[in-house]
Amino acid sequence: MAGRYEYLENHAPKLLRWAEKKWWHRVLLLAAVALLAANLYDLTKEFEPPELKPIFPATPAPTVDSKAPKAKNTPQESPDSLRRRTIRLANDLTVFWSQKSAPLQQPVQNPSTDEERQRNAKWDQYWRDVTAAYENAGFRDRIRGIVSEYKSKGIQTGYLEFADQYNRLVGSAPFGGTGQEDCLRSYTDLCTLRELAYHVDANDKPVILRLDSK
Repeated sequence: MAGRYEYLENHAPKLLRWAEKKWWHRVLLLAAVALLAANLYDLTKEFEPPELKPIFPATPAPTVDSKAPKAKNTPQESPDSLRRRTIRLANDLTVFWSQKSAPLQQPVQNPSTDEERQRNAKWDQYWRDVTAAYENAGFRDRIRGIVSEYKSKGIQTGYLEFADQYNRLVGSAPFGGTGQEDCLRSYTDLCTLRELAYHVDANDKPVILRLDSK
């Protein structure tokens, strides 16, 4: 009741005029801020989080034996190793033939009509175009070089030795096509080429399997 405005106006007008001065308002505001800050400080001390300790003991740092032999750095395989070049060539040939679809109609052995002669002419033109593209892509030179490398290491290359023949296009339909799903049953030229990569290691040295005799 003593702090109400009406009470002070009737019973203590001098105190009311003194309380209405601005400087007194500032003093009260600063006092309130100081009390609030002190209260917050006490709260932070009261609710200070406990120190967290690890549940598991720290793992000791591994000791290094200076006398132990250092591991040798294993050299990485060159991107141009023989077996990688072999696989890359087989993949390139597969992509090449997948983009060179042959005509659906097969040629006629003894054409007797204009339609049959046109069919044969279309077939012959397809092989002329695909042979030129095969040569321009450099497949014959790449196969010749890789086959010669394997032969120099004493590795058999099968019918790939005849890849230099003009009419032998590795990966084409007459020589098994690009099918490599069942190379054990239908051994195509591409199967032979891809299988050669398993006869050398990362350093282009021949892999020789020896059977121990008892």
